[in-house]
Amino acid sequence: MKNICVRLLAVMTAAVLLLSAGSDITAEAKQKIRTKGKLKVEQVQVDVPLVNAYVYSEGKDLSRVRPEQVQAKLAGQKLQVLSVEQQKKTKQGVFYAFLLDVSASIPQADLDAAKNAIEQVADDMRSQDQLAVITFGDKVKVISDGSQPVEDTIRKIRALKAKDQTTKFYSAMDKLIKVSQKVHDMRRVAVVVSDGIDDTDAGMSQGELEDILQQSGIAVYGMGIGKNKALSEKFGTFLRISGGELYPFTAATANAKLNSLIKRLSSVYRLSMEFDGKMPKGDTIKLSVKVAGAGSFSMMLDSSYWGEATASQKEESKAAAEKNSQKRTPSSQEVTTGEEEKEETLDKGAISRQKLMVTIAIPAVAFATLLGILLILLIRRKKALAEYYRANGVDYKSARETEKAIRRKRKH
Repeated sequence: MKNICVRLLAVMTAAVLLLSAGSDITAEAKQKIRTKGKLKVEQVQVDVPLVNAYVYSEGKDLSRVRPEQVQAKLAGQKLQVLSVEQQKKTKQGVFYAFLLDVSASIPQADLDAAKNAIEQVADDMRSQDQLAVITFGDKVKVISDGSQPVEDTIRKIRALKAKDQTTKFYSAMDKLIKVSQKVHDMRRVAVVVSDGIDDTDAGMSQGELEDILQQSGIAVYGMGIGKNKALSEKFGTFLRISGGELYPFTAATANAKLNSLIKRLSSVYRLSMEFDGKMPKGDTIKLSVKVAGAGSFSMMLDSSYWGEATASQKEESKAAAEKNSQKRTPSSQEVTTGEEEKEETLDKGAISRQKLMVTIAIPAVAFATLLGILLILLIRRKKALAEYYRANGVDYKSARETEKAIRRKRKH
């Protein structure tokens, strides 16, 4: 009885701790980019007065989302949503930047697989896309900043060998940022190919690097060489902060992993928005976006990274606004309201589940407390009987045996 009570008490206590910890987990998840639902943010670029958010969803078909179903605010000021389009179907080009680790720890076969992956990306590029390649090892070298012909870039990377003794990763990231900042009116995507990060040359902290990547509008993805479970820790949190992911691969799995990465890159949608009023003041300004039925996100933007919209951007935004006004139908608001009501229903369902868990937890705590009290009473009764028998000159053990014998005779 004693063992059963102790086990039940431990189980009930653990359950209560888990239930009470749920709210703390949410409270501690203080990320710089806060998301809700299945909507994920790859990057945000601001070219005044335009705001482009590059997003993807793990469960919602964003192709069915119309501009009227998106609510966006910048510093509390409502943004006009011009269009919601799959980025690869827009006129905007993609700036692909590959960072190749050429240190001796990289198997040559894996490096060759990575080079083949770059060629595959190059084959699928459109005329408005660009390809940049930066190598890092003992030194950081810019093979191409994106302005060179793709054929020349591919020819140069075919001759690369993995033989350097160090890994100047942070210097390479610094170079990537400087090269990318020269590119305007393009979605910027970087792919780091390495077996881990060596921070011996770090001229900045990882936190500083994360801030710069997030604010500069560069989505960083990682193709990690090897099967090491700690590979994601080596790459650090900057992959998630910048909107990217990690794809571990070997020479044998490189093509499959690359296809997964290409699928992710092509599934990104561009939310093109514009603010009509005065430019918000302040160093850091909050952007909040809600997409009906898909989720929402918010983040703090550093205005020092903002640029000015080019003539081609303004022309494309104007065309998108006209196209949107032609497609707008009277029932669109009703659809939006329905989606919002559905999302509110889901939120209420989550609250109901939490209430149910609390309702279950309270009786569980009461039951566990009762068992504990019963256990204490049984122990005290046993001690009291032993003291009584000793006071009356009776052997406690013999008395217990006699009681058991009497109970056995009664049963028979």
